[in-house]
Amino acid sequence: MPMAREVVQACVVGGGVLGCAVARELQRRGRQTLLLEKHTVGSGVSAGNTGIACTLMGVAKDTVERKCLELGRPQNLSTYRSLGIPHKATGALYVAWTTAELTELAALQDLEDDCRFVQKEELQQLEPCLAPACGAVLVSGEVTVDPGLVPLALALDAERRGARVQQHREVIDARTDGESWILELRDGGQVVADQVVHCGGLSAGGLEPSLSFKPRRGDYLLFQRPPFCATPPISRPIGSVPSPHARGVYVWPTVHGDVVCGPTNVEQEHQQLPAPSDDTLESLRQKALAVCPALAAWRVAGTYAGLRPALEPSAFGHDYLLRTEGRWSSISGVRSTGLTASLGIAQLLAERFSLPGPSDLPGPVLPALEQLPAHYHDGCLRLNSDWQIAHPQTLLGLSTSASLPLPGAESKLKKQKTKMLMHQVIEKQKLERILRDILSLEAERNNEAMADPEVVKAKAEDAIKAADISMSRNMTTAVVPEPSENLPDPTEKPRRD
Repeated sequence: MPMAREVVQACVVGGGVLGCAVARELQRRGRQTLLLEKHTVGSGVSAGNTGIACTLMGVAKDTVERKCLELGRPQNLSTYRSLGIPHKATGALYVAWTTAELTELAALQDLEDDCRFVQKEELQQLEPCLAPACGAVLVSGEVTVDPGLVPLALALDAERRGARVQQHREVIDARTDGESWILELRDGGQVVADQVVHCGGLSAGGLEPSLSFKPRRGDYLLFQRPPFCATPPISRPIGSVPSPHARGVYVWPTVHGDVVCGPTNVEQEHQQLPAPSDDTLESLRQKALAVCPALAAWRVAGTYAGLRPALEPSAFGHDYLLRTEGRWSSISGVRSTGLTASLGIAQLLAERFSLPGPSDLPGPVLPALEQLPAHYHDGCLRLNSDWQIAHPQTLLGLSTSASLPLPGAESKLKKQKTKMLMHQVIEKQKLERILRDILSLEAERNNEAMADPEVVKAKAEDAIKAADISMSRNMTTAVVPEPSENLPDPTEKPRRD
């Protein structure tokens, strides 16, 4: 039986943090809105972001990005509070680890209004577990937030205002009759919309072939809060002196009390997320321990990676791309500041449509942070329905807070096309070689029949299994996304007429 034809005033394609923010804003302003997400809300690009709502520091003036941040930042805290999104307004410290970096910190103060210099004595009082440093700049406007719950809360708020949120519905083609847009869905359904807003992230080129991306990969390492620690050893994001092109690697506590180190910043030509190299994981671990030595007592629970959907700079430059052609709007090129700017992007777009002001609807859509674990089970939050959690930070935090074994979260990630890696794979490989060498030498010395390579191999494997048991407290599991399913099918050429 063919799927029903749906007619709406506005359709938002893509249910990441931007799509959810736009759908909510359009519904707040009276547009009957449908949100279509081909996987689950908050998956894709949004499942690999940092979870720090940043300031304007280092963002070029007279850009669309800065305009969206200027509009969004004043809304973020009030929205987090009103919707019940877990967050902490702690500010962030950018630390000079050497005397040479102190001069660079002075320049940093000129880039941001709400910051002040912190001498090393005060720095030690603010962060007693921090490694010795020469000084820091405290940027008071930065906020840590649960990155997996932001898009979910925005989608829930849009729903309670009357919007429809439909997951597992992929748009594969779009055409216009001059008055409306007709969207064809993979499940055979059809949506007719007066206005379409395309927030497809890295897969946006499927409907808009003119878009080309040069993604940048960021890897993160997750440290799980141990049972004996009531609070993490650091209380706010710790960054190094930023470069003109990147803010570098942070070490910060999540709202759940775990600790994250990242992201890396590597440009790549493809949109896949293969497993990170052992060198990358080890460099992140060493970075975290160099910033906060107390993390040596914390278990590395895993790692995750994200791709920032930067557009090809030679064709589109380095700014956000917000364009409207008739009844079709697209939002692309939103990089690491997207979480912070999402509400501003939604406001700017709504104002371009000349829509009336938004209506208020008080009351949270999420339970309080301490009540969330009671709603969590097998990777889902059970609210008005089951909402799958895509972000590893959220999965780890809820699993720990609910006193559920981490494998519960990991099994959910497996279902989401993930693969498991041993964090100490290098050490294990060394152990294998050493054991096999010892057994071979012993067999040769005794001139025994077990010099047979197959016998030696079997004996070594038995020894390795025994060693694994004794090493289990130190072994960690890395959760790494497999190549993204968000890539358009190369055999299909959906187009927009």
